[in-house]
Amino acid sequence: MEAAQAALYKAGIDLERCQIRSPVNGWVTNLTVRVGNYAATGQRQMSVIDADSYWIYGYFEETRLRNISVGAAARAELMGYPGLKLLGHVESINRGIADTNTAPNRRVSRK
Repeated sequence: MEAAQAALYKAGIDLERCQIRSPVNGWVTNLTVRVGNYAATGQRQMSVIDADSYWIYGYFEETRLRNISVGAAARAELMGYPGLKLLGHVESINRGIADTNTAPNRRVSRK
């Protein structure tokens, strides 16, 4: 009887933990959950894009940087939403870039 009550209690806790709440307004993306899947601790199942805050990284050639300065007004148009203009400002300028959406080129050795 105690084992059944413990199992019922645990099932109630598990059910409560099945609800997902986001701390921000936004959109769900990278959703990999399907009916019947099990979630494992520490493994991302989805991402939420914050609708109230955007980070936009830009890549500019050195010859164009003289026209860009910290604090300057910035305007961006997202490729997926033509006509939608986002307004912001330049927060920082860095000397190198790290683009996580690309892979390094493989060197081809010729012998």
